[in-house]
Amino acid sequence: MVSISALSGIIFTLLICFVLPIVLAVLVCRKKPRRLLVVLAGTLSFLVPQLMIRVPLLGTDFVQSFLLGWGPWSLSVFYAFTAALFETTGRFLLFWLVLRHSRSFEDGIAAGIGHGGIEAITIVGFSYVNNLIFAIALNQGNAAALLQSAGQTQDAANTMIATITSVPAQSFYFAGIERLFTIGVQIFFSTLLLSFMVRKKALVGFLFVLALHTAMDFTLPVIGNLFGQLWLSELLLAIFSIAAMVFLVRRRKTLFPAQTEAS
Repeated sequence: MVSISALSGIIFTLLICFVLPIVLAVLVCRKKPRRLLVVLAGTLSFLVPQLMIRVPLLGTDFVQSFLLGWGPWSLSVFYAFTAALFETTGRFLLFWLVLRHSRSFEDGIAAGIGHGGIEAITIVGFSYVNNLIFAIALNQGNAAALLQSAGQTQDAANTMIATITSVPAQSFYFAGIERLFTIGVQIFFSTLLLSFMVRKKALVGFLFVLALHTAMDFTLPVIGNLFGQLWLSELLLAIFSIAAMVFLVRRRKTLFPAQTEAS
């Protein structure tokens, strides 16, 4: 049986991944509905460079043979840097080619919502839909039949059942909390890069966001692994995300000095 607490954690994470981006999009588009196009365009800055280019490339025999023999630290740097490089490039091309006339603070926020929202949905959300269906089937006594109908062997079905029933309930909540603050970070990166482009400092902004993104993607999981405490990584992510949001709000006029539209 999957506990009520675990089920609640799964539902919590699903709400963060699917409902929160919609709510944020509605809020940022309420005064200008056309900004929904910016949100949708922002999804491209994650979907295309990450899911359509980087992830398939990482799975090729060439890249796998290239990484063969690399130590854990080198691999961590490589994965962090390439994730940051592809996403920052996607953001840059989005603002330069697709959103050439979307240059306000709100447009940066909207693009970040699209980027972070689709990341939450594809990286965590879809798997948690499966988790919820599986957990409900398990509690109703239909999990083995469900898995076998999906082509799983009895041994594989038993392994999956044992896995989901042994996962601590707080782990399901952690996934949602991590997505919550990651969406905030993605909003920050998108808005920050746009602010540099608005101020005619595109190259500086690209390199700065790339470095910051790489540092975050490398540091947070490494710290969690070193100390064996997942909550420590989540805490640092939360601190960074909140600080980033406060920075954007307080430095808005500095970041977008020429903005004339109403907020």
